[in-house]
Amino acid sequence: MSAPPTTAAVAGYEATIRRTTDGVAHITGASMGDVTFGQGYANGEDHACTVADQILKVKGQRARWFGPGEGDANINSDLAWRAIGIGRRARNDYETASPEVVEAFDGFAAGWSAHLEEVGPGGVSGWCAGKNWLRPISGEDVYAYARSIALLASSGALTDFIATAAPPTAAARDEETPPSTNGFARALASTDVAARSTGSNAWAVGAEKVTGGEGGLLVGNPHFPWEGERRFWEVHLTVPGETNIYGAQLIGVPGVGIGFTDSFAWSHTVSAGHRFTAYTLDLDPADPRRYLVDGEPREMTAQSVRVQVRRPNGELRAVRRNMWSSEYGPIINFPGVGWTDTQTLTFRDANIGNDEFAEQYLAMTTATSFDEFVGAHREHQGVPLFNTVAVSSDGRAWYADTSATPNLSRQGERLYRRALRDDAFTQVAADNGAILLDGSDSRFEWEEVDGARDPGL
Repeated sequence: MSAPPTTAAVAGYEATIRRTTDGVAHITGASMGDVTFGQGYANGEDHACTVADQILKVKGQRARWFGPGEGDANINSDLAWRAIGIGRRARNDYETASPEVVEAFDGFAAGWSAHLEEVGPGGVSGWCAGKNWLRPISGEDVYAYARSIALLASSGALTDFIATAAPPTAAARDEETPPSTNGFARALASTDVAARSTGSNAWAVGAEKVTGGEGGLLVGNPHFPWEGERRFWEVHLTVPGETNIYGAQLIGVPGVGIGFTDSFAWSHTVSAGHRFTAYTLDLDPADPRRYLVDGEPREMTAQSVRVQVRRPNGELRAVRRNMWSSEYGPIINFPGVGWTDTQTLTFRDANIGNDEFAEQYLAMTTATSFDEFVGAHREHQGVPLFNTVAVSSDGRAWYADTSATPNLSRQGERLYRRALRDDAFTQVAADNGAILLDGSDSRFEWEEVDGARDPGL
């Protein structure tokens, strides 16, 4: 250890933080709440600005503090996250979350806030030092951010298109361009909806392939970025007699995302499955705010969303837009298709109802055996978009893709394969890691089966 340990404490929490020569935080506490308190405190020391910015993002407050952003990027982000309702969903989920999850998230928020209280905004390290938008955070805030991570390869990748979707106007009709597979392909590639840029590698080697025939070997090679909110943060968490786990977690979230104990080790790679299905909607000729399913008109719904935007002089102005949805989910203004008098796009998100994400990873973090670790996947089904590769200390190797995946009926699959052959837009979507279905045909709706975490998975 390169420096004396630090004891961080506020009413109800206490943790000891020891740093190695590389700055890795080794955190010990009497309970998981104490340990995540220390984790939040250390996150505040290392990445306070990233955490605070992501909290503003999911609250829909970036434009309030940073202005509209280039090309109204902050406005669009705020409108979309409020339309997605991540704060409302987190609030509802948090009320029914397990006491263990609430303990972990409240502890993390208390630790991060304790560090901010101790050093003040001016003492924070990083680009946000001294900013007046640095405020204490709550467990619910952290939970909302965690819920947004589950939407990385679905709603979270489509926020610009959600925020700018609007019915065609007379002026827009005059400038309307025909659908373009080229524009569609470029937009799909730029959004990386299949999370290909963060694909990773991992190898699990069981005892039969290990020299001497004892134990197992795991090699994890995650490809998440070195900077920004998707960066992994190395950490060691210990609750004496209960938990002793070393690994890495995304900045701003309690627990461990990939790691090892004395009994098992695991890593993730990005699943080849899909986290959403996009749908073309054939619109009612009498009103482009209605769409047809099996020839019958159905109404879109409009949600009025309001955000505050900071002007250059510091004053705030309000921006209000209608955010539109179909029965599947948000309408999206996707390049190459847009929203015309006859057609637009919408999508359904497999992770929008993923209230098991936090439960899943806390269960993995606190598992005391390999069997308990595997059982967490069966019980919670909360892994959002990853394959899991794991080994046990007694030499068992395990692979599973338990991530949220839309479930089409056999008939829907046959129809989709036909569209892959005959429809250029369906082909372009598939080439860029997305599934495009015909929303005017109810045979493409997701099929419900017993045992799934949510209907349609």
